[in-house]
Amino acid sequence: MNASFVVLLSFLVGGGSGDLLDYVQSQGYWDAHGVKITVDSMTHEATPPEAQDISKLIADLGAADPQTRDAASEKILKVGVGALPSLQDAARGTDPEVAERSEFLIRQLRPVVTQGAVRRLLALRALGELKDPRAIPFLQTQLASQEMFVGDYARAAIGRINNQPIVRTVSEKAINEVWMLPSNCRAVAQVIPRQTGPVKMTEAAAHFHPINGQDGATVLANVSRVALSVAESLGDMRLDSLNVGLSERIDSNHGCVTVIASGQFDAASAIRAVRGHNAAMRTVDGIDIFELGQEGAIFFPSDRELVLMIAPAGQELPLKEMIDAIKTRGQPLKTSPEMAALVQQMLIVPPKTPHALWMAAKVTDAYRQVPELSGFSALTLVGDETNDALSYAIRGECADEQAAAATSAQLDQFLAAAVAQVKGAQNMRPESQAALDFLGSVKFQSKGAAVTGTAQLSETPDAVLMRWMIVGKNGFPF
Repeated sequence: MNASFVVLLSFLVGGGSGDLLDYVQSQGYWDAHGVKITVDSMTHEATPPEAQDISKLIADLGAADPQTRDAASEKILKVGVGALPSLQDAARGTDPEVAERSEFLIRQLRPVVTQGAVRRLLALRALGELKDPRAIPFLQTQLASQEMFVGDYARAAIGRINNQPIVRTVSEKAINEVWMLPSNCRAVAQVIPRQTGPVKMTEAAAHFHPINGQDGATVLANVSRVALSVAESLGDMRLDSLNVGLSERIDSNHGCVTVIASGQFDAASAIRAVRGHNAAMRTVDGIDIFELGQEGAIFFPSDRELVLMIAPAGQELPLKEMIDAIKTRGQPLKTSPEMAALVQQMLIVPPKTPHALWMAAKVTDAYRQVPELSGFSALTLVGDETNDALSYAIRGECADEQAAAATSAQLDQFLAAAVAQVKGAQNMRPESQAALDFLGSVKFQSKGAAVTGTAQLSETPDAVLMRWMIVGKNGFPF
């Protein structure tokens, strides 16, 4: 698996900002390209390329003379992005030879197109960061752009210039994606990344505990570099919600984990990236399924969804049910009344602010094999971000008041053992102290037939994501 794909998955589960380019710093990007950030320079960089008339060159692609065809191809590539509209028309044309050569040239130009799109978005953002009203007329011309993300970036830039930052709201559709999880899920979770714009990397790095001697400045450089590398390869990506479901039985021989990432990205680019690494592929109901070894599969049904499914080797994945749900916008999870009731309690849809994360589980006999869950019949957890920290509220239902008291006491014992284990570790690192602080914040109590608990995670989601991404000398998590 290549670095870009690993970082993509890290980004999806990181719980940080919602846009991949939010991890790239404007000043560093333009310094690296030798461009000074001014209204004029950023307006020039953000202006979409004009379509060029290459009709004569398109006609030469069908010439009988090979040298004429080759010369036309070279000239078209030199034209660059401006040649795309004509190439796309030719690729849909009736001349099969011209169509084939046009499609080949489109593929050749894709890296230039993707890098140019990233450059445009970062220029639009920089115009907002300048806070110069002279940029507003140009930005207004970009609001109706059909290019992915351009209208949103222009709108955010105008808001920033007017000291009215626009915070994207998560759609009810993205929040309700959780209902498309398979019907046999008995534990589900949802993560909603923050939607507040570019990450203040210097501030976030201050929360980061160094690994392998890397300080905050190194963290800042590595995170921006990795995010930019992925964006220039696959395009910008936006994550609105991450939904995870575990089947009712989950162990080394049974069960399935399903992940639905909902947002916006270029599915065609992602598919090409996976195909480029010779992943085994099969087609189910018209959807290309890429196999991840013998235990998983990933597919991209649209520019708004990514689905990942993992099961023990030899067990059939419930792909058909998942694909049917995607195609029909079905809600298989609602067919389980117990899960439907638990999940409905967790969902907060716009205009209210949704939870940063939540989890709900009907504790099955299989789940009770985990000692910490043995006393529960149902369990919920809610995490909300306050003052750059995550506050957790936990509630577990037990058989009766006596069982709740016993379960609360057992959880206190588990906590004490975990603290002792961390303290007893040799060569304690700074992140060990963070773990101790978190464990020390966990408090349980029983009331009636329920056990409630609270906890605080002082690190921001950005710092957690950075630690995942900054492992090893190359900054990649493998």
